[in-house]
Formats: sequence, C-alpha cells, structure tokens
Amino acid sequence: GMNYFEGNVGIGTDAPEHPLHAVSADGGPVVFAEASGASSSAVYGFAEGSMSGVRGESNGPSGIGVSGKAWATEGDAVGVKGVTLSPEGIGVKGESPTLGWAGYFSGRAYVSGNVGIGTINPTAKLDVAGTVKATGIEFTTAPADGFVLTSDANGVASWRESSGGISLPFEGTLSDPAALLSLTNSGNGDGVYGESSVHYGVYGRSVSSRGVNGRSVSGPGVYGFSTTASGVSGGSNSGAGMHAVSSGTGTNNPAIYAQNYNANGIALFSTNSSTDANAVFVNKGSGNIIKGFSGPSGNDLVFKVTNDGSTTVNVLEITGGADLAEPFDIGGQTAAMPGMVVCIDAEHAGKLIVSKRARDRTVAGVISGAGGIMPGMVMGQKGSVADGEHPVALTGRVWTWCDATGGAIRPGDLLTSSDVAGHAMKVTEYSHAHGAIIGKAMTPLDSGRGLVLVLVSLQ
Repeated sequence: GMNYFEGNVGIGTDAPEHPLHAVSADGGPVVFAEASGASSSAVYGFAEGSMSGVRGESNGPSGIGVSGKAWATEGDAVGVKGVTLSPEGIGVKGESPTLGWAGYFSGRAYVSGNVGIGTINPTAKLDVAGTVKATGIEFTTAPADGFVLTSDANGVASWRESSGGISLPFEGTLSDPAALLSLTNSGNGDGVYGESSVHYGVYGRSVSSRGVNGRSVSGPGVYGFSTTASGVSGGSNSGAGMHAVSSGTGTNNPAIYAQNYNANGIALFSTNSSTDANAVFVNKGSGNIIKGFSGPSGNDLVFKVTNDGSTTVNVLEITGGADLAEPFDIGGQTAAMPGMVVCIDAEHAGKLIVSKRARDRTVAGVISGAGGIMPGMVMGQKGSVADGEHPVALTGRVWTWCDATGGAIRPGDLLTSSDVAGHAMKVTEYSHAHGAIIGKAMTPLDSGRGLVLVLVSLQ
C-alpha cells in the first residue's frame, strides 16, 4: 500500500534535508529506477515555479549528478528527457561554475529547432554570436566540383558555379603603384582568360600606363574570347592601350599573336583618325623591320623591309599612277605645270627647265600629273641633288601638252620638243629629231594645242 510521511525521509543519512534525501557511500547509484513499459518513465519529476522536477548532485571528481540510460537496441528510447511548456523554459539544463563541461556529448546529437551559441534567441539552425573556428566547414547548397563560396548583401553564403579562380563581376580601385589585381599561373595555363557573349572578354583602361598588361612563361599572357565583341580591349588616355612583351624568338613566340579562323577573316586590323601614322614599326636591332609570308605552311617569304629601308617583293603592283618619275627642281622663265616637256638645265647641275626649242636633244621628260594621271612611282633621295619639287616622268604613260600646228598628231607618231614652251610636236624628219625623241603618241590631236596621252620613251 501507500505510506505517508510528514517530514523528510533519509536513505543512507539520518539528517535528511529534503522530502527524500538519499546518500550512497559505496560508489553505486543513489537512486536506481527501472521501467519496462513501452513508454513508461523510470523516474518522473514535476515542479512549479523555479524548482527542479528532478535534481541530481555529485561531489566526486568524476561523478554524475543525473544519469540516464536507454537499454533498448532499437526504437527511439531516451536516456534522459526534459520537457518545458514555457517559451523561456529549459527542458534540460547543465551548469558549470568552473571550467568544466556544462554539457558533454560523446555520440551523435540531434536538435530539431534552432541552436544558439552566445545568444538565447537563435534565428537560424545554427546562430553564433562570435567568431567560429573550424578545421573545415561544409555547405550543402548544390555542391559541385569547382564551385566557389559567394555571399549576398545580407552575408548569406552559398556555393555557386564559377568560371575561374575569382568570382566575378569584380570591381575595385587603388591609388598605389602596385597592381590592383595580380594573377600568377605557374602551370601551362593562361594568366588571364576572359570570355563574353556580347561584350569584351577582357577590358582594361589606364590613365597613364598600360590598360592591359599580360606576361606568361609558356602560354598566352592575356587571352580573351567573345562571341560578338572584342576578345581583349584596352584603352589609355596617355599610355599604351595594350602592351605586350615577349622574351621568346621566332614566329612561335611573338609579343602579339593574332589569328582568324574564318576563311574570309582578317587577323589584324588597325584604324585611327590621327594626323600621325596608323602603324609604326621600330627595330632597334639589326634585323628586318617587316617580313611577310604566304603559302599553305606560311613559310614562303614574299615581302620584307630591311633595317636600312630596302624593300624586297616578288611582284610590285602600283594602282595609283602610270609612270616612273624622279623629283626635279625646274627653273627658267616659264612656270612649270603638269604635262609640260622639260629639258636639262645646263647651268644648274641636276635641275631642269621648261623646253623652248624644237628638237632639243637635252629633252628629259614630261612633268607628271596632267589629265588626272598621277606618277606611279617617284624615285629620289631627300636632301641630295636627286631631289626636287616636281615629279618628272622618265617612262610610262603621261598626258603631255602638244602643238599640232606643224601637222596633225596620230597614235603611234614619234614626238619631240617644239618651239612652243613646254609643248611637244610630231616628228616629221627623224634624222633631225634623233636624240630628241620624247616618246609615242597614244591619242590624236588634229589641230591647235592640247593634251595628248604619250608613252614616254626617251631616245
């Protein structure tokens, strides 16, 4: 039956301080209770206010105040269970006034709600108010090889797919002479690789230095690819928009390498609106300034400009003019004009005068440029006797002022100088004009004076 005690009950002590006060002196449990029911409790305590439903204390160096053990090998049996109905209540509480463990778990721990460390109001599954130190952190947000850790504006981190070692877009400023962003690849890969579908793959801009500067030991210093825009674009207000440096030799190691895989594409295109040159090539060594190759293998040398300016080509086609000329200074009383016949100036070495005598054996050619036909090539040497203001055709087709007063001119007629200044006329007696022939007429002139297309061939 049931027993009722008015005062405190002591077990192992004759001075009980609580309604049930048990003391064990042999190292065993003070209270041992066993329940075999499917959902029964061996010990159940209930308290109101600030009291404890079940409270255990141990003064031993390795003792346990309250110990619970679930012997079942299956199911969801619980060794110690604490329940609170208050939002501020604590189901199971552990305290350590010293450096001991307030709570200790040697196996797995399961928490269905939020866990707070340093805060009693956790707002996430794990809410830490302070610094987290760990040898490894695992994020389960869409894990995949090559993903990078990113953060949103609220500091929430997640794993995202990345196209490289840096999460982009990236923007930054720096007022130091050192690089804002420095990337080093010690392998055979690219130092910088940029790819874009609609804009620049890599874009660099500098106020006074290099917009883009790339350097590599064995691969591309800078490589950019874009589907519809520039693969690499650099701009500068006073420095180099793009600066390339190479320490290699030969065509396999140039400072700049351009290739277009389209059968109708252009590998290198240059344009500007400057008053200076569109392209400048400088060789401070002794090698060629420019070399051009063709052929299936690209090894057939067809064009080169040597260090002294000499040019070698297989075939030179000139489409801007039709005669071979040299520059001369032209004196005399008659003003020189394109199409006029000129003769050697006997009083000034290397200079010419406008012709003024018939069948003059000092005839030298015709001033180029009349009738819209410009000289095809002008040969001379600046600052020497082989220099001058007017290009004079020595051979080729050139429009020439002629006088048909002494006879109509027909294609094929030989022409020589006339008494009219700067004008040619038809040769009527070859023996008298020998050594004074200018060339042959290619168009007719029936009468008077006018321009005749002449194939210049001095004889």
